[in-house]
Amino acid sequence: MKKSLKEILAPMSGKERVNYIWHYYKFHMIGVIVLVVIASTTINGIINKKDVMLNIMIVGEKMDTAKIEDITEKINVELLNEKERDKYEISIQAVPFSTTNIDPQMQVGLQKMAAELAGGFIDVLLVEKSFFDEMNLEGNLLDIKELSGAQALPYQDDQIYMSEDERVTGIHASAIKLFENAIYDENVVLCIPGNTKNEANVSTFLSYMVEEK
Repeated sequence: MKKSLKEILAPMSGKERVNYIWHYYKFHMIGVIVLVVIASTTINGIINKKDVMLNIMIVGEKMDTAKIEDITEKINVELLNEKERDKYEISIQAVPFSTTNIDPQMQVGLQKMAAELAGGFIDVLLVEKSFFDEMNLEGNLLDIKELSGAQALPYQDDQIYMSEDERVTGIHASAIKLFENAIYDENVVLCIPGNTKNEANVSTFLSYMVEEK
């Protein structure tokens, strides 16, 4: 009859028992530990998940992701107070895009952009000018100047894009101090999708962006 683990361990010393268990059961033990870590991480992520107060998406080919992370941290600190940061966050998503080389990862990113844009979950969009032109022509963008509350925008005429009804619907990314050294694409334009669900927060962000030195 096969001996039970208790019977096998009975005549052994403490050290021998530890060595025996580790030798025969280490993979089981490692597996359990991994499952516990994964479960703890998942539960912690759910518990600590913050609501997105403002969702900014950058779609471009030449971006400095480290700089974008710095900007994200900066605006979360400067636009949200400590109590708000416990529950909310301002998110910046960087989606890679190239007009010449679209790989599977890029396709996933573009599909994500299309889905979030259609659902009204993108509040501020920085995107390639040809895509901006399509939205602008269809009248799907909000007036940046009006939302910012500024009497005049601190940008040159060739850095500002207008709608057919003379509203300011786009600003060239290179003109925006906040994104300096973060976006290197020559044709990226900032705009505000007309179906944003966070218009008040967009206004706060634009006011901050315009006044950024």
